[in-house]
Amino acid sequence: MFAASAGVAVYVVGNFHVRAGVAYFHTSVEDSTGSYDGKGSPGILAGAGYDLYLGRAFALTPYVTFLTGTLSHLDRTPLGSPTISTSGKVRAVNFGVSASFIRGTWWCTTTAGERVKVTRGNRQRALACLQQVEDRIKANQ
Repeated sequence: MFAASAGVAVYVVGNFHVRAGVAYFHTSVEDSTGSYDGKGSPGILAGAGYDLYLGRAFALTPYVTFLTGTLSHLDRTPLGSPTISTSGKVRAVNFGVSASFIRGTWWCTTTAGERVKVTRGNRQRALACLQQVEDRIKANQ
């Protein structure tokens, strides 16, 4: 059996996201009694996940996804036998964990309005800028 899905994820609160989309199923089997071809119709996908950050660049995301749709089978039996057509619901629940690498660009703005890119190669200027930001926050409290 083959299943394909496409959807979108939306972050609802913090690191928690929900998914929704469409799914499609197909099957094709051949054995000694004949061949079985299945054709699916569009189904739905729903799921949720939560990002667990391991530092600034990596995350593990446990998730659950539910897929459902209809699959119609056409049984083609050997010559001389009748052809039988059936259909039914297909449901699948997937549990898993995905790993992500988050590449981002961090910028800091100095008191003078200069933007400093936060990188290892630019460490001294970035630390000085971050200290200025910390001082500004403390002054506004």
